[in-house]
Amino acid sequence: MNKKEIAEIKKQFIPDNLSIREICTAYIDYNKNVICSSVSQFLTLPEKEQFKYMHIFEKTLSGRLGKNLVQVPVVENGCKMWLDRIRKEMIWDDMVARIIETYGFAENYMIVLIRGVYDIPGKSTAGDDMFDASDEVYDYIMCSLCPVNTGAAVLTYDREQNKIKSREREFWVDEPVDGFLWPAFSDRSTDLDNMLIYKKSPEAKQIYLIESLTGQAELTTPKEERAEFEKMLENVFEETPDYQTMRTIFQNLYEVQIETADNPELVKVGKEEIKHALTLAEISDQDMQNFETYYPKDRVFVLNNILDAKFKLKTDAVEIKVQPECMDNIETKVIDGQQWIMIPAAAAVEVNGICVDTIEHIKK
Repeated sequence: MNKKEIAEIKKQFIPDNLSIREICTAYIDYNKNVICSSVSQFLTLPEKEQFKYMHIFEKTLSGRLGKNLVQVPVVENGCKMWLDRIRKEMIWDDMVARIIETYGFAENYMIVLIRGVYDIPGKSTAGDDMFDASDEVYDYIMCSLCPVNTGAAVLTYDREQNKIKSREREFWVDEPVDGFLWPAFSDRSTDLDNMLIYKKSPEAKQIYLIESLTGQAELTTPKEERAEFEKMLENVFEETPDYQTMRTIFQNLYEVQIETADNPELVKVGKEEIKHALTLAEISDQDMQNFETYYPKDRVFVLNNILDAKFKLKTDAVEIKVQPECMDNIETKVIDGQQWIMIPAAAAVEVNGICVDTIEHIKK
């Protein structure tokens, strides 16, 4: 799924486009006991509740693609057949039982499951929706896993009695921290072979849950992917690379990021793109041979996961961050035998928010 396809499904969670048919909720305590559960037709819920649930559903499809939202292949036919049976027959008890068994969460939480049916409109050559030209229905299930938190016992104002009184501890459902959508909505069509996973924390892993749903262990986290890329790059060089070499490599990768900023697809780089960056940096023949040796076979990296938002240069005492397009402003020089990092002073320079002149005035 790309950004546009995710946005299209999110639009189904507003009143004018509502495609949700049925909702199942289950409140689970930290001992994995079901405290309460219910199944309802979504449109029979009070309007205020509908809006609160729609907010949860939107959050389950929010965040950055490749970090918070990750597409995972459903590799086992048994998993696919089981998911399809849940979707068509809405056997929510089976899904709730599997989540309880495999979801690693040490506190109270709520399972929210929905089934939706979206009549996919056709698209005109101008990209406009053609609601009378639909030839496919996207039938999906989505799960949101939300922590249930406890509020403090406090004093409150009671309007009816017109007095201050004590309020007991209450439980409230927080925004989701995990979730999934199946089938995926790829190329604006039903994709039974993939599931979209939501993680509020990109580094969190739900190995057993994801494996039980897809037959595949969860993919690497952005932090793990970044570490793998950095380790590969370190192995390329026989000797510690100089600043200019490393800047050229990352400058090329940042250029790819800038050029593809408006691309709705998840941008990835593989061996050829990284090799091109190394070639521009004019690394040695031996280092290039090391790259051929150490680069993982068929490995591709999510570009946003291996790049910081800003180019960063760090010493023991100082950290410098600049926008990628301003990387050329940083230079290195040796003055009187001492290595220096040089940054040109712009017209406006601030020290703790106060504008200063970078030229010391001679005190009279």
